[in-house]
Amino acid sequence: MIVYRKQEQTITPVQCIRRIRIMLEELEKGAAAEHERVVEVLIEWGEFESALTDALCPERDGESRLSRALRHAGLFAGHMFCLSWKGMTPALLQWAGRLYGALAGLSSFALPETITLREPEGYAHYGLYPETYLAAARTLFREMHPERVACIGLRSIGTGLSSIVSAALEEKGCVVFPYTIRPRGHPFHRRIMLSPEFGEHLRSLPCSLYLVVDEGPGMSGTSLCCAAEKLSELGIADERIVLLPSWEPDGSGFFSEASRTRWGKHRKFSDSFENLWIGTGRLARSLPSPQLLDIAAGKWRPLFYRSEALSPAVHPHHEKRKFLCLDGPPRAEEGGDGPVLPVTRAQSTGNIPLLLRFAGLGRYGRAKHTRALTLAEAGFCQSVRGFTNGFLITDFIPGTPVTQGETDQSLLDTMAHYLSFLRNTFPTERNMLFDDVYTMVKRNTLLGLGREWVEKLDAFERFRPVVDDCVTVAVDGRMLPHEWLRTPDGYRKADAVDHHADQFFPCSQDIAWDIAGSSVEFGFASLEEEYLLCRYQSLSGDRGIRGRLPFYRVSYLAYRLGYATFAAKELAASPDGVKFASLVLYYAARLKEEILRGVQGIEELIK
Repeated sequence: MIVYRKQEQTITPVQCIRRIRIMLEELEKGAAAEHERVVEVLIEWGEFESALTDALCPERDGESRLSRALRHAGLFAGHMFCLSWKGMTPALLQWAGRLYGALAGLSSFALPETITLREPEGYAHYGLYPETYLAAARTLFREMHPERVACIGLRSIGTGLSSIVSAALEEKGCVVFPYTIRPRGHPFHRRIMLSPEFGEHLRSLPCSLYLVVDEGPGMSGTSLCCAAEKLSELGIADERIVLLPSWEPDGSGFFSEASRTRWGKHRKFSDSFENLWIGTGRLARSLPSPQLLDIAAGKWRPLFYRSEALSPAVHPHHEKRKFLCLDGPPRAEEGGDGPVLPVTRAQSTGNIPLLLRFAGLGRYGRAKHTRALTLAEAGFCQSVRGFTNGFLITDFIPGTPVTQGETDQSLLDTMAHYLSFLRNTFPTERNMLFDDVYTMVKRNTLLGLGREWVEKLDAFERFRPVVDDCVTVAVDGRMLPHEWLRTPDGYRKADAVDHHADQFFPCSQDIAWDIAGSSVEFGFASLEEEYLLCRYQSLSGDRGIRGRLPFYRVSYLAYRLGYATFAAKELAASPDGVKFASLVLYYAARLKEEILRGVQGIEELIK
């Protein structure tokens, strides 16, 4: 099933260099010396170095004067980061000056006209905090006392992370040989391709340890493990190969048998966000109260539902970190149908809990903060109180989630205004064409319904010019009933900031995606859908929406069928797995209905 998508951006090296230079100049002027801005420098440099090195090594990895210059500059960014975490601003500014000089030195090289930036998903979506790699490197040094190491970052995100590890070890007096390599191939079958010269160079390094640094491991574990496998093939003993991942599973659940075997052969070092940011109180110091209640991974549901059976299905691994910032420990209410937390009492006293939700580090989080402010000003979402260390801070909405089939005119009016606002306020450049969507529809329909249903999709080719000519929008992407809250001040949309920009499929789309999603998820009757369309059209001026909806109903259903199938398999017999299995049946039945409905409509149009 097609569920995930890649986020890439084509850009010139000059644009990247200019962006990093401006950030360094702001640091030098004292306009942005806080740790968050240094983190952003590290992220921007890591993206740039990774993309430029990929352009230099399109098929296999090797070494050149330019790649060595990039790695040494990456170390400057790593030292800036290490010193910033300790609050040593004067010292970090010295390294910032070296990085600035290294950027200027790149002008002596022949750079490609364009490079492709790959989004670092850990920083943008998964709440990976680079400080954990600094802590892991310090633990490694304390326990193993290496004098010389080869530090190998896996591109993309491992580039910046390995800069941190290398700098942390250099601070301890360790000699570091820094490199990056690219795992290539299918996500479940990665492999490392090295030039013979580069392979021989790595094999002959005078070092005691080879460190492999990357995000993950994911479901297969193949990126980290294929790098370790390659080093082993070069003749490096397994005990000299050390992994620095973001977490340390036992490896038994990896899809790849090779990874399951390889994972246990090497020593590993990691640390956690909970230890460095929560346990130490560092995150709380930027908040009005140190009392944080973790409500991620579906743990928010008891705040709104007294029965687990009534709560919506959630894939816990796909939820962002979320916390409630409270004045004191949470207490359950006595009786009633309201939330478990005393939010009603808090509202009456004007003391509303704050919600912290991970939005992203660097420019990824700042963009979502800007969108949240815009939506809050328009009255669609909760008030925004700030943005700190990757977390968006908003009021917690003391409302009641809507359920499927629970629709009234006020909700439809709010939806129409909201969808019109999105279309008119957040237009985007096109980054998904008809073929991108159509490929997903056919693939998911094939696996979910069978080949005979794919053949019926041929009629939908008629939508190609309509789809490719439409206005694309940073859509909501999650028009599910429980994401709408009924409050004393009307309906509010929860979690409306970033689903168009996450790692799942919707991306920037025709607003018809959200309208179709609303109809599917709420199970609108024909009159309800007609009312929503009429109100939306009058507010937005979008007269062609009806002609595009048949294609997007099928598209939305095919995507959700794929997602629910994936979640049901991964969560198996758990309560959420059972709920997703039920959703698979619902989406499959609705997809059949909409394919037949669309084919019939096209045939009537032809006649």
